[in-house]
Amino acid sequence: MILNPERTLKHYSVPEDSHIFYDARVLLGTPGVNQSKTPVRVVGYKIANSTFYVATDRHDLTAEPVAKVYKLRWDIESFFKWWKKDLKVYHFIARNEYGVMMQILGGLISYLLMAIHCHDNFNEKVSIKRKKNPPT
Repeated sequence: MILNPERTLKHYSVPEDSHIFYDARVLLGTPGVNQSKTPVRVVGYKIANSTFYVATDRHDLTAEPVAKVYKLRWDIESFFKWWKKDLKVYHFIARNEYGVMMQILGGLISYLLMAIHCHDNFNEKVSIKRKKNPPT
């Protein structure tokens, strides 16, 4: 991401010993072409030699919680990627909070039981294929 100083409206201070290296209120896009009319806040941070920039409208938070919330979002995305890949669950049946929680807990319990079964009986990691097509 290239940050143009001409589109920066306000810089916010960042702690010297923080993984946050950039915090500013900016206009995104190219002036006269596709520049946003509403300013957004951009927070830049580094984690494990990777650089991230987050654009947000949350001006009520400091940069640290903005970065943390974005990182948590990716943790949640990773969970659902695992959920779909390993448990083969592509959508929720339930439509309310309680039902969704029961489906998640049921899936996790099923996965743990399969992990125990595969480890104890076959000395291997959990395998959905093993459960669907047990050896003859």
